[in-house]
Amino acid sequence: LGNEKSFRAIFDHSPIGIVQLDSNLRFISVNLAFAKFLGYTESELREKTILDITPPYYLQKMIEKSETFSGSLESMRRSEKCFVHKSGKIVWGLISSNAVKFEENGERFVFCVVEDITASREKEALLKEANAKLISASKMASLGEMAGGIAHEINNPLAIISSKTDLICAKIDKGNIDPEKLKSDLEKIKLTTE
Repeated sequence: LGNEKSFRAIFDHSPIGIVQLDSNLRFISVNLAFAKFLGYTESELREKTILDITPPYYLQKMIEKSETFSGSLESMRRSEKCFVHKSGKIVWGLISSNAVKFEENGERFVFCVVEDITASREKEALLKEANAKLISASKMASLGEMAGGIAHEINNPLAIISSKTDLICAKIDKGNIDPEKLKSDLEKIKLTTE
């Protein structure tokens, strides 16, 4: 009896969620930490299965990967899983689970310890977003430098073309045109454009 009371105290007051599921993945017992993690009361959760609090897209991903909860909970296993909080928000848990078979009646149960890693996941998402922004900014900076280099390479020949054209126009205005000099200047403009 003392061991049972100790176990019950540990189960009820653990800061980490503890869950017992039957073979149909229905909640048999949950501790307060797990109920708080999902925003439900313990009695509300006992009316649900783990599938009821799993987002549809997550279930679809598992089906596509040919995984099932019952298959994934056959032996001691650690994995990350998302859940739907009562508010509708997605929360993440790090699950350590193990299937246990009782010898007396052959019933199987799954015990899970669930640690809330939502904050860590959100920080990871923010870091990925910041990293993507840094990469984008770096690409834009590189593009800007390249554009600056291209502009410099284009501006030099354009400056030559513009100044030669201005000189030719000034000579035409003065009526001081030497056909040989004009031809030489036009050839320099052509060479510069090429």
